[in-house]
Amino acid sequence: MPYNPLKTSGLFSTRHPSRAVLPLCVALLALSACKEEKHHNQPELMVASPAPPPSPAGGAGSAATQQASLAYSHSITVRVPLASFDKHYADLRDACLHDQTLHCLLLSALIEHDGADDQSPIAHVEVRLPHDQISAFIARALHPLPGDKPGDVQAIRQSTQAEDLSQPVADATTRNAELENYRNRLTELSKRPDTKAADLIQIERELAHTQAEIDNTATSLRDMNTRIDTESLFIAFQSIAPEKQTKPASPIRDALAQSGALFIGSLADVIRFVFGALPWVPVVLGGAAILRFAGRRWKRIPFRWPWDRTPRA
Repeated sequence: MPYNPLKTSGLFSTRHPSRAVLPLCVALLALSACKEEKHHNQPELMVASPAPPPSPAGGAGSAATQQASLAYSHSITVRVPLASFDKHYADLRDACLHDQTLHCLLLSALIEHDGADDQSPIAHVEVRLPHDQISAFIARALHPLPGDKPGDVQAIRQSTQAEDLSQPVADATTRNAELENYRNRLTELSKRPDTKAADLIQIERELAHTQAEIDNTATSLRDMNTRIDTESLFIAFQSIAPEKQTKPASPIRDALAQSGALFIGSLADVIRFVFGALPWVPVVLGGAAILRFAGRRWKRIPFRWPWDRTPRA
């Protein structure tokens, strides 16, 4: 019979199978316990993770969370009388510059007159305001000034737009956290005593580049947060021309008023006719000469039928 070490071994004897399996289980448990103890004795590497980005608007978040990621912009066209056009423009501009209760930021202001008749000036005021000051500023733009009649100041065009900045803000926040982590790691490398001079120069160059990216990202993030926390308002002014007194129509007065234009138009027609007929003068004269010569020739030669064979005298 061939030799079988499993059968001849005392641990795996077929006579007492339970006694053979018990020592093996104890050994496996002891080995696993040693591995777990070794695993727990090792120090854990703590890595700082950035805060999770805010959830984009439109999800299951609250209404305040959804609204906090929207950037609103408003546009309104106001029709005002021509006499008080400059006053309405100056009133809104000065209110934004000097009224501290509005917390207004003047972005642009323009007024322009067309010069000659000055019947169609243009003006606009663009501001940035907190959410709760938009209605008050629009009401001030539509408020009549002293000298205006009821109904003279009207809003003839309004529009509102909203831009969702939740994803750009989340991307900028994540990018800023990654850059700051990278900058900290570079700073730690630069402080190591065994760092070579060439490596230190490269690290300092990379630190400067990373800091510039951090500043750009922070500026972009600050601008987006400003657009979210406030609202922009663009107000354009349109003038109302004063009504002119109409006089009763008179045919004689209208004819006298249009006499100059009629004379000039008729003179222009005569000039066009003369210069248009000049090229035809040689043609007409040549045709007349040919006809005259043919007539004289016809009178000298007597008429004769084609079938007449009588010799001529």
